[in-house]
Amino acid sequence: MIGSTSSGPLARYMEAINRHDTRAALACLSRDFVLEFPGGAKLDRGGMESALGWDAGTKGRVEWSVVAERGNVITIEGEETNEFLRLLEIGPLPFESRFELDDHGLIAKQMHRTDWGGVSVEEALSPVLAWARQAAPAELAEVYPDGRMTYTEEAGRAWVDLLRRWSRSQSGSG
Repeated sequence: MIGSTSSGPLARYMEAINRHDTRAALACLSRDFVLEFPGGAKLDRGGMESALGWDAGTKGRVEWSVVAERGNVITIEGEETNEFLRLLEIGPLPFESRFELDDHGLIAKQMHRTDWGGVSVEEALSPVLAWARQAAPAELAEVYPDGRMTYTEEAGRAWVDLLRRWSRSQSGSG
């Protein structure tokens, strides 16, 4: 890491994310925080709280390093993974995030891009969904209502459990 970033709000934020300490991570964000993704999707603080819950429920992990720091803008690169992806046999995914700090040293904006490298979660989920429709329809309805993902801590935990059960069923041990 570069300079003051090692003990600054970005480092505290990333450490809190890896500890799954949602409260500590949110404390690093400004009141008007926004997370932007390519294509225009955005999350505010409330959406970020839910996303951090998903990370906790799926035991998310990020490895990162600062690649550029100019004034109040810090860019990091790294890899992200979680149990949901691992159980779908999707390896760690490279990412880049650019953070803008406000005048109080809080994170006001994050622009995040994950390099999926042609990987399709939908494709990887297809056999799981087919299995779950038969073996666990109630659980599937909770975590995949109307064919859409639910990104909460509870849903993350339930998906990991469902994927473990599916994996055991495929290996013949369960």
